[in-house]
Amino acid sequence: MKEKLKEKLNKHYYKYLHKEKYRNILNDFLFFFLWKVVYRVSALKKVDDKLVLFVANRDMSLPAEFRDIYNYAKNEGYNAVLLCKPQHESKTFYVNEWRKIRYDLKFTKYYARAVCTFVSDYYLPAFANRPRKNARLVQLWHGCGAFKKWGYSTRNSSWGLKSDFFEKYNVHKTYTDIITSSEEVNGIYAEAFGSDASRVKALGVARTDVFFNSDFVREKREEVCSKYNIDKSKKIILWAPTFRGDSLQKSHNEITLELEKMYNELKDDYVLLIKLHPHLVKGFNAQTFAPDYMKSFAIKPHPTYPIENLLCAADILVSDYSSLIFEYALLEKPMLFFAYDLEEYENGRAFCYNYTDFVPGEIVKDTDSLIEQIKKLAYGYDKEKIISFKRKYMSACDGSSAKRIFDTVVKKKQPEAEKEFAIR
Repeated sequence: MKEKLKEKLNKHYYKYLHKEKYRNILNDFLFFFLWKVVYRVSALKKVDDKLVLFVANRDMSLPAEFRDIYNYAKNEGYNAVLLCKPQHESKTFYVNEWRKIRYDLKFTKYYARAVCTFVSDYYLPAFANRPRKNARLVQLWHGCGAFKKWGYSTRNSSWGLKSDFFEKYNVHKTYTDIITSSEEVNGIYAEAFGSDASRVKALGVARTDVFFNSDFVREKREEVCSKYNIDKSKKIILWAPTFRGDSLQKSHNEITLELEKMYNELKDDYVLLIKLHPHLVKGFNAQTFAPDYMKSFAIKPHPTYPIENLLCAADILVSDYSSLIFEYALLEKPMLFFAYDLEEYENGRAFCYNYTDFVPGEIVKDTDSLIEQIKKLAYGYDKEKIISFKRKYMSACDGSSAKRIFDTVVKKKQPEAEKEFAIR
């Protein structure tokens, strides 16, 4: 029995090695030959001053960080093109690779002619060729502020790429603009992307524009209550933990809240919405830890339900190490930090700031303490601390970020030098 198991493991191991060897050879061929040839052939045509490209390299929908810029571009008469990463529908490794190659080639053809290309994550094909003269490649990034380190700041760690990979493939070096939420975090972004500071611009985060629309905030709270049958007299706690693990490939959830205690102590006045990290929602069933009798208290929204709607609905955010806190700060509502594994997590993932001084709310490490702090919030909270946090890390967000970003990088209209952003 042990010999058969060993043989099976060896078979999978060598299959893995074969895939990795294949991937390295393929990456070199694509990066140093095919993408460059296709780009140069496509660049024989003039840059299309009305073509704006959005590259959603994570899913098949329009990401929130693109949404308002995309819509603004279309309203301004631009040809806004969205490219979505193909889903892995086939169980065959090589079929999925071929689909990805076709997607990357399609990107390269558009990229060679677009006046502006927006990305919001790591995307290797974008590093094979620099933008043409008067064209822009803009990194919007998918997180606000700066919480955990990434990119060049995590080289050679379990969470980062190897230094030689960065150098070989020119990683992050082709951006003309890197957009941030505040001048405060510009240096962190410059380091993370290995960029000159002049390319980093605090123009705001487009997806935060909705939080400055009071009608939107009110409507989305009503929508959440209606969709999930929540009594409007109850307060909503949004629990949004990030994932655990020493690498993205080994990431996992740890449901450490004692929901039985939460239910017994809070069910009369509160509802708990459970929003898991997008990496870890597949196959996750709330009923595995929340039995039927809790279903009106512990509610897990559908994985694709927009997080901004849940943030608008929530009266309290309970998080740990998630960048959602930056967006939620714009609503000036209370936050609690269930950081039961702070020391362990900090050893595995480097923070941009000292955690205990940085977070704008009480830190708790067990369910009893969390319940106690939730009950205390009924008597008030330190709102000035959250406002100060918002001013420091989200100062460029004022409800007009999408327009300002597009006008600056596409229309090339510089923001007024004396303009003060609307954060107060």
